[in-house]
Amino acid sequence: MTITINGEQQSLPQPQTIDQLLISKGFGKNIAVALNGAFIPRTTYGRQVVKDGDAIEIVSPMQGG
Repeated sequence: MTITINGEQQSLPQPQTIDQLLISKGFGKNIAVALNGAFIPRTTYGRQVVKDGDAIEIVSPMQGG
């Protein structure tokens, strides 16, 4: 299964939820996720399954001025 994370193609051995993907890739808790261009609420990370061909953007907030 091939997906795109932040513009880079990556292979996954099996379908995973957003939660499982974030843990396996080492992302922390302070992030936002978009799946195929749509924001995904944090409350659905454990139910939302990533499918072959999906594009995921993972961003973390930055402070600055």
